[in-house]
Amino acid sequence: MNVTVEEINPIKMMFVRQVNLQGLQAAFYKVINGALSKSVVLEEELKLIRIYHESFRNTPSEKVRMDIGVSLTLELDPGPEFLYKEI
Repeated sequence: MNVTVEEINPIKMMFVRQVNLQGLQAAFYKVINGALSKSVVLEEELKLIRIYHESFRNTPSEKVRMDIGVSLTLELDPGPEFLYKEI
C-alpha cells in the first residue's frame, strides 16, 4: 500500500446540525440555498460536506447526528440559522 501525507489548508464550513435521516433533503436544500444567497461560494465551486457524529451500526437511525454543510471560499457570519467551523 502506498500512503501519501500532505498538509492541507483548513476547510471552512457553513452547516446545519441534523438528527435522523428524516428531513435530510430539506437540510441540504437549506444550507445550499443559504450559501448561495449569502454569496459565500460560487455555484460551480459548491462542495457538500456531511460529517457523522455516530455510527448507524451502534446508534438507532433516528438518533444519528450529522452536520450537513458546504465548504466556503469566504468567511462569514452565518447568522442564527447556520453554524460555522473550520475542519
